[in-house]
Amino acid sequence: MGLFYGTAFCLYVEKWVRYSRLLQQHGIAIADRIYPAYGAGLILSTTLLVVISATIVSYLPTRKIAKMNPTDALKGKLQ
Repeated sequence: MGLFYGTAFCLYVEKWVRYSRLLQQHGIAIADRIYPAYGAGLILSTTLLVVISATIVSYLPTRKIAKMNPTDALKGKLQ
């Protein structure tokens, strides 16, 4: 789901947001349009980083809960 929302958001920003008007009010010179560049390597590496991080972060508590009595785990009691 995040991939679809993120893609839609990036396409919206690329098409409609004009940074030059926002930044010129603060005295910063910038081009009228900024076009983002998303390559396959960036998308793949970001996806892998998120999957690996989520796997590690979810594995640690799961290992501890697996050793507990099921009723205590459901009640949220620590050993």
